[in-house]
Amino acid sequence: MTLIGIDFCQLCDEEIPFSEIFKGQLIFQNRIVCEKCMRQFKTFKQLCCSDCGGKVAKAQRTCLECLTWQKYLGFRTNNIAVFMYNEIMQNYLTRYKFQGGYHLSKLFRRAIWHKIYQQKAEIVVPIPVHEITYQQRGYNQVEGILGTNFTRLLTKAIFAEPQSKKTKLERLDTSNPFRIDSQVSVSLETKICLVDDVYTTGRTLRHAYNTLRQVGFTQLNSVTLARSGFMREV
Repeated sequence: MTLIGIDFCQLCDEEIPFSEIFKGQLIFQNRIVCEKCMRQFKTFKQLCCSDCGGKVAKAQRTCLECLTWQKYLGFRTNNIAVFMYNEIMQNYLTRYKFQGGYHLSKLFRRAIWHKIYQQKAEIVVPIPVHEITYQQRGYNQVEGILGTNFTRLLTKAIFAEPQSKKTKLERLDTSNPFRIDSQVSVSLETKICLVDDVYTTGRTLRHAYNTLRQVGFTQLNSVTLARSGFMREV
C-alpha cells in the first residue's frame, strides 16, 4: 500500500481498477477508496429517531432510549446520522483516527456537510478532543472531516481513556468534560450544529448539549458521521 493510495484502496489494500481511477480523474478527484468498499457504507433508509438518528419502529417518532434520556435530562438532542456504524465504518475510523490516516479525512466531507446544511445552522461546532489526545494524534478527527468553516466554541478539559475502551455503563457514567471557550464570542440566539464522528450511547453529545444549554444556548442540533448501537465503536 502506498502512503497516499492513488492505486491501492486505503481500506481493503486491494488495487483500484484503472476504470475507477479514470472516472475519478474525470471529475478531478483522486480515487483512494475502491467502489467495492464505498458500497459497503450504508445510510438509514427507514424511519429514524428524531433524537439520535438511529433506527426506530414505524409507530414511533423517538426511540425508547431517547425518551428515557428526555425524562432524565429534560431536553432533546435532535441528531442526524449520515451512516450506520458497520464493519467498513469501523475499518475507516480505525485507520483514520488511530493509524495516522489523515488523508482519509476528506472521504465523507461532502456527505456530512450536506446533512449540516439541512440543519440551517449559523455556526458549526465540532466535538473537541483533549490537548493530550491532539498532541498524540496530531489532529481532531471531527475537524479533519469538516475541513473548514467551524467554530471551536467548546474545549475538553478532562482527559480520559478512549470511549472504545469503555463499556456502555462506563460511557453513561462519565463526567461532563466540556467547557465553553471564554475567548470565543457567540450570541446566545445563534443556531448551532454540533458535529461528532460516532453516536453510540449519546452521552458525549448530551454532555456537549448540556454545556451549551447551561450558558443559555437553546437552538441546538447535531450531526454525526455514524450511528452505532449495532457493534462496538472505535
